Amino acid sequence: MARRQTKTAYGKGAGGEWSERPATFKDCAVLIETRSRLHLIEDAFRRAGVPYRVHGGTAFYERQEVRDCAAVIAFLADNADDIALYGALRSPFFGLSDAEIFRAAEGRGRGLFSRIKTDATDPAADACRMLERWQTYARREPPSALVTRIFRESGMYAVCAGQNNGDQKTANLRKITAIARSRESTGCYGFDDFAADLRQAVRDAPKEEDAPLPAAEEDAVSVMTVHASKGLEFPVVVLPFANADSGGRKNGMVFEEGLGLATKIPGPDGPVDAPISLLIQHRRKQKEAAEARRLFYVAVTRARDHILLSGTLPDMEMVALGPDAGKTRMHRTFAALGITPDAVEAGGVTCTTPDKRKWRVTITTAETSGIAVEDTPPPVPVAITGPLPAAGGEAPWTTPPLPAAAPSHPPLPVTAIHRYASGGKGAEGPDPVHLLQSGGRDNPAAREGDLLHAVFAGMTPTRACAIHGFPADATRVAALEAAYQQFCSHPLIRESTWHQCEVSFVHRFGDVMVRGAIDRIIRTADARYVVIDYKTGPDPGESPCREDYLIQLAVYADAVRALTGVVPDTCLYYTGTGRMVPITPDIPAAQAAAAEAEKYR
Repeated sequence: MARRQTKTAYGKGAGGEWSERPATFKDCAVLIETRSRLHLIEDAFRRAGVPYRVHGGTAFYERQEVRDCAAVIAFLADNADDIALYGALRSPFFGLSDAEIFRAAEGRGRGLFSRIKTDATDPAADACRMLERWQTYARREPPSALVTRIFRESGMYAVCAGQNNGDQKTANLRKITAIARSRESTGCYGFDDFAADLRQAVRDAPKEEDAPLPAAEEDAVSVMTVHASKGLEFPVVVLPFANADSGGRKNGMVFEEGLGLATKIPGPDGPVDAPISLLIQHRRKQKEAAEARRLFYVAVTRARDHILLSGTLPDMEMVALGPDAGKTRMHRTFAALGITPDAVEAGGVTCTTPDKRKWRVTITTAETSGIAVEDTPPPVPVAITGPLPAAGGEAPWTTPPLPAAAPSHPPLPVTAIHRYASGGKGAEGPDPVHLLQSGGRDNPAAREGDLLHAVFAGMTPTRACAIHGFPADATRVAALEAAYQQFCSHPLIRESTWHQCEVSFVHRFGDVMVRGAIDRIIRTADARYVVIDYKTGPDPGESPCREDYLIQLAVYADAVRALTGVVPDTCLYYTGTGRMVPITPDIPAAQAAAAEAEKYR
């Protein structure tokens, strides 16, 4: 809606006369209470092509350009740091894809760098030569000079300048150089000191402001916190997330000076709040409500001509009870202005100020806006990290093995349990050879599945076709690209913060050692782990989930539980339809099926 809404800005001329003009992007400010949802605003602006500038950010060490620089510095300090090298190669410093790194790493050597150097082709060879060149300067010139050299020779300033919010990104790069120069001035401060400080800062992410930008005439929306906006004024102010609950966090223990510490006490039906706890909670709610009203007042009074609130409609029955009956800014606004369901349906209401001036409150809903809402937002790149940490070299991740007294068998493939659970047994029981097969790679459908898995793991469709023996014709490549873009556009994937693909494992599942590979593990913004298993076959719609799929997801969920300490959510993703289906597997039942399958070995 940002591009479709047209507002008028007003101003006084030198002679005191009023003038009107169309508002521009730089006339607009988005004010937020906290930065926890800043990424949603930035993502929306990027997708809509709206220029914006974030003011007074405190996540300097969490910015991608800073982390990319830290990866390069970490590798120069220790060329055995494969994780830092992987991050540096995939960053804009070199821009290598996962497939290019995979292909270049097929050389001989113990570490990633030595393998790439052994059999590197362009552009991997260029990256190796540049890294080796920087290493020769690492301990021969001051850190600030080295950082300046890296940015200049890699062209990072030009790369960042061409991206969204490019001014801020290039300013952050210059700030890294300024930090190094500032610490050099304190005395003996070398490259290793700088690398250690930068590594710790990126790991701990202390609150450090983004580099300040000079005042500019760039036509861009300003994004800042309400606190940072004090003393400023904008023709148009937008307050997003007006339906967010402004209530504070609740826990079982509360404290207030003068009243002391209070917690729950035993009751006939479980723990209950003590009387002093109820009093403290009541006072806290009053203080939080007063602070929410004060912040709302500050935000609204930053607007000179227009104020826009965005959010969902409040419960109109609760609105009728008054401003104090709700906790959201949208509720308080509707109640204070006397907005009724009829006013919502009419598209607004006319209000009168105490000095008898009339003004119009316009209410626009998704149904009345006339703007088509995209069911599927445009795809975004999904950053895929390296495989999960392995205890020993290239081996898959392994949970504790069975006791030494247990029979020693090769780990049972997950697909063997599938075949047993789906009835793959003859008159005398399952065929042991058939039972231990984990593939069937001669099956065309299985090969098609392998091809799609490779693309979903980050390999280019052309390269994946060559590896799996398929012709890379334009139709096939386009279909693979479209399937991956559809997957990346799913809300669960778009809003995730961490990805692992094709995770091999050996796991003690009940009393059976099993092995397999998980298609994808993600971590969501609220720190939940989700296991996603791709299914390239027909989408069954509302039919019950197949028993073999339930067993497969149960094994995966238990393996991730052993790795992370928490039971993950599990989903099936049908690649043909783009449907993500949450599944609740039965781990004990799957363990019983695995034990039954083990009897036939």
